[in-house]
Amino acid sequence: METRSKSRRAGIDRFSSLPDIVAHKVVSFLEMEDISRLSVVSKRCRQLCISAPSLSFDVIPYRTDARKRAQLMNYLERLLILRKGMDTQDCHIRWCLESSFNFAEEEYRVLSWLHNALVCDFRRLDLDVNLKSGSDFVLPFSLFCSKSLESLTMTFTNRTGILKIPSSIGGTSGFSSLKCLKMTSVRINNSIGELVSSYCKSLEQLFLHDIRGIESITINSSSLKVLIVQFTYDLVHLHVSAKELAHLGLYWSFNSPNICELDLSALKLENLAYVVKHSTEPKPSFDKYLVHLLRDVAANIKGLILTDYSMLELFKLGCLPILLPNLELFYTFIVHARNDLVPTVASFLKGTPKLHGLYVGKCRKNPMGSGMKMRSVGRRESQGVSFLQNLKLVNIELITSQGWNELKLIKYFLKTAEDLERMTVLYSTPSLSKVVRKTVQHEKASSNAIVEFRRL
Repeated sequence: METRSKSRRAGIDRFSSLPDIVAHKVVSFLEMEDISRLSVVSKRCRQLCISAPSLSFDVIPYRTDARKRAQLMNYLERLLILRKGMDTQDCHIRWCLESSFNFAEEEYRVLSWLHNALVCDFRRLDLDVNLKSGSDFVLPFSLFCSKSLESLTMTFTNRTGILKIPSSIGGTSGFSSLKCLKMTSVRINNSIGELVSSYCKSLEQLFLHDIRGIESITINSSSLKVLIVQFTYDLVHLHVSAKELAHLGLYWSFNSPNICELDLSALKLENLAYVVKHSTEPKPSFDKYLVHLLRDVAANIKGLILTDYSMLELFKLGCLPILLPNLELFYTFIVHARNDLVPTVASFLKGTPKLHGLYVGKCRKNPMGSGMKMRSVGRRESQGVSFLQNLKLVNIELITSQGWNELKLIKYFLKTAEDLERMTVLYSTPSLSKVVRKTVQHEKASSNAIVEFRRL
């Protein structure tokens, strides 16, 4: 106790004595205003603030304070100048140009930060900008010349403004090291396909969320492994040729009455999410695309997400079962629990001899979070055994108010899945207690099966 009191009286700076890796971790939790204050405490603190491997520029706390906003911009510029040549891992810029007191000046400042960030050899850049309606945001030419940038995330928070790619990049090699590109709520003046195909030769992951103003995307890539397309309402034509593509997610909603077209060439595909919805008439038939795609990737596919609507259409066309010999995990998102739910699901599952995990329920952001986890389980050889004999885990969500059609499906699995280990029944209202009781009372083909109930 006496030693601690002496230390306080002596003014020992314990923070400055920390190893750089620990001190930088502490600094990463501070707001930029606090970092600027810390930088004037001592030479050691100043150096730690300047050399921090991760930076976050966030104007939102000072959106309505012109004086603090100007002070923050000046500090950020000095910081980036002092950091020239220092290795930097992450940079996050969150800026609201819509509330800017001087739009032209602040836009110039943000672009200069992007340029200076590249001089610091940033590996990951996250750009979140709130633009004025109808304004353009032109990416600096130097961004495309970066040899260190591995991950780029761009978000236009209010879905306004247009992202412009400078025409002068034609003579560059583009993002030579970029591995991951995420674009959210972005309107773009150029073809996303051209950007990816021509200037992202090393790209492995592409995420397109709520992209507006584009009706057609054509992607040709020899490196792309993950492609996720979500809520691209104007998109009606998608053409993808990616020989290394292993994970494809299509959460596709249509507002256009135009004829829609899907052309995919990805023979190494292992995981597919195909959730397609059309809000106008006449509704296009995507069944032929889905059938061709499933048959093309049948030998490799291990994880699959479909809606009950897609399965029903395949069932009506007589295309089921489609043999998917290596499918291990299947999610079916239910829009309406129809009377023909059981025969449709049963017909589909006849083509999945190695299936051991099944989720039936509403479309959720992360169905894994409902309690179903992928895990290694012992499997028997599928030849000459029942098509449900490898099924171990089942999650079923009670969707309708009465839950009777879901109950039929529950009974079906309890009766036929001989190696079932666990079934989880998810429900949201107490009125479904009758379904719960009937499930408990039902006979089970597997004496080891555990049935549990969880309220959402």
